Amino acid sequence: MFSYRAGSQRRFNTPVDISSGSSYSINKYPSISLVNNQFYPIVTWRGAFKTNVAEKRMGKENAWMIWIYKTVVRVKSSLGWGTFSAFGNKVDYPNINSIETNDETIIAWSENQGQYAKYVKRAGSFRQTQPLSSNGTYVQLSNGSDLGNLKAIVFNIEDQPLYNLVRTTDDFTQEFGASGALGKETYVFDLSYGRSGVVEKNDVEFVFNVGDIFLNGETVNFIERADTLPVTNIAMLNSIVKTENMQLSSSSELLFSNYYYVARPELADSVLSDDFTVTFKSELVKSSTDEVIGVFDQITYSKYNVEKYDNPNYIIDCNGIEPGEYYFRLITEVNGESNPSLTNIEKDNITLDKANYKIVGFTGSTLPEEYALSQNYPNPFNPSTTIKYQLPTSSNVTIKIYDILGREVTTLVDEFKTEGRYEVNFIASSLESGVYLYRLEAKDFIDVKKLILLK
Repeated sequence: MFSYRAGSQRRFNTPVDISSGSSYSINKYPSISLVNNQFYPIVTWRGAFKTNVAEKRMGKENAWMIWIYKTVVRVKSSLGWGTFSAFGNKVDYPNINSIETNDETIIAWSENQGQYAKYVKRAGSFRQTQPLSSNGTYVQLSNGSDLGNLKAIVFNIEDQPLYNLVRTTDDFTQEFGASGALGKETYVFDLSYGRSGVVEKNDVEFVFNVGDIFLNGETVNFIERADTLPVTNIAMLNSIVKTENMQLSSSSELLFSNYYYVARPELADSVLSDDFTVTFKSELVKSSTDEVIGVFDQITYSKYNVEKYDNPNYIIDCNGIEPGEYYFRLITEVNGESNPSLTNIEKDNITLDKANYKIVGFTGSTLPEEYALSQNYPNPFNPSTTIKYQLPTSSNVTIKIYDILGREVTTLVDEFKTEGRYEVNFIASSLESGVYLYRLEAKDFIDVKKLILLK
């Protein structure tokens, strides 16, 4: 909750829950400052939610729940409370302070019980996350007339048994580019970005995030939007949860992650109507025409479906895609009244373990892991039937029809095919009733099945 004193009189407004719509089910340790010494507050706190982790070992997939802890930031302007921003991993305690002369703020926090201490600068927009010069917990920031005399201290946990406070040597006036701080010998975090759509209805929050997008090893950013701007409707939410354009071709390696869940699902049965639904889906879109060419993870929640959650990672196989500019976007559809919100997410120290990524085609279909030839359908048939097959790798493919004596009748397929799932229609109008064979050959894989023509 947030409340403030009005002027010189000791009067307070009605408390406002500024964490509503943030997608975090537990919100603790708030810290507050004023933007540009004006009566516009900027607040940070630690947000937490539970998510599942899946790992494949020895051919089996195991899943367990973990807590995610983030530094959450929200700023108020003349338009109201803006969008949420989230930083860090395994966050302990955040702290915030602003300077008195312009719109510049430092947000600092500790992680993993003080193993790391980090900060991010907000000067109209957020800069890259950077490490503080000293690690420790309970980070505190002083005030100051400019960034040069704004200082940070941490509670040192390394010099046991003597604990002490250490003032960091960071110069917050420095700017950071893609390669880090100029003239500062330190490591710079690998960064990725996400954008989360949240639909809140009577304190139940439906969350879908798309992020960690990498094209040929380079981070793909989302379109810019000021964090002071609120989200007032679903159409606005859909227009801003999208990436910048990216150039794709058949040789592109495109990776991305989703996560989706429901915060406070235990309330759904008592506060949601029977016809209320929320549908999320992420899409790959051709920029020049706005044509949707791929749909991934279309999820529909309702009063009766609030337990579904997942955190899938995908490698998109672009083989066969038309070269050109594309973008990712998150689409939200709601049946009923709701309160939408937006969260911008920055993640650092990213590890891309591709063994945990699912390979999918650019249309959104999961690519097969093995060769297979399916039984034709219908069977028996007259006069046509469909034969389906799948390829885990690109190869030359032949499918031929033989009579029961092994004589070749016709060739249905004889060409190079990329990996994927296929089907071919066999029309047997000119053939007599009887038993026939169809044979698939692709690389070293050969399979033969029977089909029956009844006229």
